[in-house]
Amino acid sequence: MGVGRFIVNTGSKVADYCAFGLQNRHYWHLFNRDLGNFEGANDQLSEKYKKEIDDLWKRRYNLKVDKRWFAHYKHCYGEESPYYIPDNVFHSLIEPYFNRDEYFKCMVNKNYFEKWLPNIKHVVTLIRNINDVWYDQGFNVLTPNKVVEKLSAYSEFVAKPCIDSAGGAGVRFIAGKLNLKKLDELRNSFNNDFIIQEVFKQHECLNKIYPYSVNTIRTITFNWSGEVHVLSSVLRMGVNGSRVDNMVSGGVNCAIHSDGTLSNKLYNARGSLFEGHPNSGNMDDKKIENFDAVVKTACESHKQLPYMGIISWDFALNEKAEPVLIEFNVKPQGIDLHQRENGPLFGDMTVKVLDEVFAKRIK
Repeated sequence: MGVGRFIVNTGSKVADYCAFGLQNRHYWHLFNRDLGNFEGANDQLSEKYKKEIDDLWKRRYNLKVDKRWFAHYKHCYGEESPYYIPDNVFHSLIEPYFNRDEYFKCMVNKNYFEKWLPNIKHVVTLIRNINDVWYDQGFNVLTPNKVVEKLSAYSEFVAKPCIDSAGGAGVRFIAGKLNLKKLDELRNSFNNDFIIQEVFKQHECLNKIYPYSVNTIRTITFNWSGEVHVLSSVLRMGVNGSRVDNMVSGGVNCAIHSDGTLSNKLYNARGSLFEGHPNSGNMDDKKIENFDAVVKTACESHKQLPYMGIISWDFALNEKAEPVLIEFNVKPQGIDLHQRENGPLFGDMTVKVLDEVFAKRIK
């Protein structure tokens, strides 16, 4: 029994080591291949700054990092710091260390958000499709005829994949009269389970900035040893008539200050700078109403999901300025929008966080 257990444990460790190597190469290729096209990524760094980066990453953690990330973030945020986290390092090392892989796909399934977090407000769900079976909001089985009957009461609704919808992929706005044929076409357009929700009506403070998309507050929280820290908050906005706010769909982002006021520096997916929103202009006089409630809701919600150390929350404000959860992300979750707008992700905690992650890796 002892020998068998040793063999199994050794095999597991070897598999984990090989999996890390493959994952690291995957994320290096995925995030670094286009890095040269990011604003400022090819800027020359001072010898002093390059030494600071090497002292932390190469000498302390024996890790070679692509310094173009540091050039890019310095260009956007405006400060030199070795504490910026390269995106590929975050996704290959830090994110999987703090977020338990075996739980994440189930937890980020939009069909179950109300189950995981019943004490906060959610977008109203009309219909669920799970394993090709139709359900209502309360998980009661429906016939296709009943689905058509229920959805016919709405002039428009939104259909979304339940998982793997990063960047707004697969989100569809459906308008017009529905029948069984169109319902079947809708079902066939999704490769996996999906959810149908009401079209969300956001607060006027967000409509003033951009009225065509649901503009979401992306807050990233960090549950470390039982204490939840707010790492960064940004506002994500659509542009030019787009109905989604994601960067990969052309959206822009800006920093949200602690009092809910907004930065007038906006960035797109490549880190290109916009002074003000491309359509509505200056942001200096704009403010997120009830922002404290959004941050409080994110922190309290994170305590209910202890297997996930780092969570990126997308909240909107309803017409009463109440926080409503759109979704939360645990893998993969973008950090570039946070570090462009608000600087190094972990701030003064960076060395302690990295020491823990790399000590575990070495072990």
